[in-house]
Amino acid sequence: MANKIPRVPVREQDPAIRATNFEEVCYGYDHEEAVLEASRCLRCKKPRCVEACPVGISIPEFIAALHEGRFADAAAVIARDSSLPSICGRVCPQETQCEGSCILGIKGEPVAIGKLERFVGDWKLEHADQMPPPALCPPATDTRWPSSAAARRAWPAQATWPRPVTRLRSSRRCTRSAVCWFTAFRSSAFRRSGSSPARSTR
Repeated sequence: MANKIPRVPVREQDPAIRATNFEEVCYGYDHEEAVLEASRCLRCKKPRCVEACPVGISIPEFIAALHEGRFADAAAVIARDSSLPSICGRVCPQETQCEGSCILGIKGEPVAIGKLERFVGDWKLEHADQMPPPALCPPATDTRWPSSAAARRAWPAQATWPRPVTRLRSSRRCTRSAVCWFTAFRSSAFRRSGSSPARSTR
């Protein structure tokens, strides 16, 4: 069974050699090691690893594609949510995020999700000519973004604005309120002191 396969160890530089250079210590997986490690994934129906991933990568989906040797498809799955798999696979604290939530980790070693993500990211960089062209940005006529005042007034009441717009409007209101409050406080303070902003000196 997949959960009976031990975690595939990662090859590293010998300590005597790495003490003489500044090269990367961890070599990462090769093709055979990555496919073998991917076979350990249980393909959970409710993957806790996805919930624990900060960017919500479809981890079981990209691992399944990797296990079947479809490296380009695995890279495309990751690219839907992350643009930096080679970096995130190296520096993200997977032991407290995706791997820390892996079911296999309850009684054994979790799937090496970070190492698999790194392998896919490095493979994508080495085989860029085999990758499909990136998807284009949505057109300006996207119905999720009303482009005129009339369209915004006609926007359904139950619909919600995209979060960045709401946050921007809230921050502008807070900024204007803070500026107005500070201006009023400063003016009243100068009136009490009998001076004006123009005549005040340090």
